[in-house]
Amino acid sequence: MGSDAAVAAALLDWIKLFPIDADTAALADLSDGTIICKLLLDIDRHAFHEDLSKIAASDQWVVRFQNLKKIHKAVVHYYTSTLGLRAPTSSKYAPDLLAIAREGSHRELVKLVKLVVIVAVQSERREQYITKIQKLSSTSQTELMLVINQMMSSDAQDDAGDNSMERHVSYTSETEFRMEEEISRLVTERESLENEHKQLMDRFTKSQATNDDLRAEIQLLQDRLTERAVTSTGQSKADMVLQIQLDQLQADVHKMEDTIGERDTTISTNETTIKNLNRKIEDLTRTSDLVEKLKDELDTSKHTIEKLRKEQNVMQHYKKKLESMPELEKRLKYLEEENTTMQRENVQMEEAIRSNTGDKKLIGTYKKQIDRYETEHAELLKEKQRLELENTNMREMVVGAESQRVKDTELIQGLEVRIRELENGLMGQVADSIQGDLDSEMNFKGVTKTDLKLQINKLERENQALKDGGLKTADSVVLQNLLEDKEKARQRLEQDVLTTNGDKLALEAELTAIKSGAPIDEG
Repeated sequence: MGSDAAVAAALLDWIKLFPIDADTAALADLSDGTIICKLLLDIDRHAFHEDLSKIAASDQWVVRFQNLKKIHKAVVHYYTSTLGLRAPTSSKYAPDLLAIAREGSHRELVKLVKLVVIVAVQSERREQYITKIQKLSSTSQTELMLVINQMMSSDAQDDAGDNSMERHVSYTSETEFRMEEEISRLVTERESLENEHKQLMDRFTKSQATNDDLRAEIQLLQDRLTERAVTSTGQSKADMVLQIQLDQLQADVHKMEDTIGERDTTISTNETTIKNLNRKIEDLTRTSDLVEKLKDELDTSKHTIEKLRKEQNVMQHYKKKLESMPELEKRLKYLEEENTTMQRENVQMEEAIRSNTGDKKLIGTYKKQIDRYETEHAELLKEKQRLELENTNMREMVVGAESQRVKDTELIQGLEVRIRELENGLMGQVADSIQGDLDSEMNFKGVTKTDLKLQINKLERENQALKDGGLKTADSVVLQNLLEDKEKARQRLEQDVLTTNGDKLALEAELTAIKSGAPIDEG
């Protein structure tokens, strides 16, 4: 995970996406709990409204502490009752609410906001909040995904601990919680007494000033009485009134002095109580620090125990290996003997190779011959493919010639029919029937009966020649000869390929025999 500053920045960016009326410029703005309360109400108003509806901002750390306790309690309850999860209890994930309230600790605020993030992404409106996360920058998205993965895996890590340790952690957490409540109560009582003491001091100051004023007035009246007693004896009635006023003022002064004495006593008592409360707060603070230290030691002990468990598993593994050492020693001894045998055979092979330098030359010669035969074989294969292609073309030409021969045969048969018709005297009958029209037509075309007879004789000779020659034209004879030559060449190439393959197999057998050290058959 990234640095604490990067995580805090990502959390602030996430908070700014909420539709709440709050200016969140820094993480310290969350220390009074009001903004976190608004976040939770936006996530699930029905679940958090009853517990968080009365939270208000305050500058006194005691009030902030009470607000944060309510928020944390509501979040833990939501974890267990609604989400079915267990809220993190280790100091690595559980926030220190007192440090947030008194000092505004950024580290503990980050822990608290992480819990709120998990509540958001596990609530019924999780799709909406995940979509909001996707609107952030890539850096903030990465940090938030790491936060979610870390917090989701913390529950499984807490379950893996020992049961006794969990009870110890639970007891320590409950003790710390009770101590925090006691500290909060004492601090509240002390602040109340301090306020009362301040009010009493103000009233005492005012009473002291009033007393001084009354004493000055009494002194003034006494001076006036003295002057009047000297200057006039006829004003006894006025003197009586003044004397009564003087007595009344003196009574008020005495009453005020009694009140001041009582106030002094109360102030002394309050100061003693405040000192005692301060002493208790200091003792509880030291105890709280000790509990925090013990929690840290407990976490360290957890890591140590986990490390020892891993070491124990490693020891068990090596113990099993040690138990199987006799079999390994036997196996090692067998392998050493086999290695010695193979080394001996290797030395013998090297000696045989050094003694057979002539065989090496022979092997080189065979390799060259094999390469040459393979080259010739490749060339013969190419020639074979070329001849097969030509053979295919020749066959197609022969097929064309055969089809032409069939056509010529049909033509010859038609001519034979015409010849037989002419021989049977059909021409004479036709000539008689048309009554000289044929003679006139032949005369018109310049063809005589002698020409027709000559043409008939020529056609008969060609027909006989075709029959005697097997109906072979000059082209078909040439094609047939070429086809026979190609077929002979193909058979010769196949024979050469078979001979080459046989020579290659023989050479490979000799090469294998030389490599294996077997004697070579000279025959």
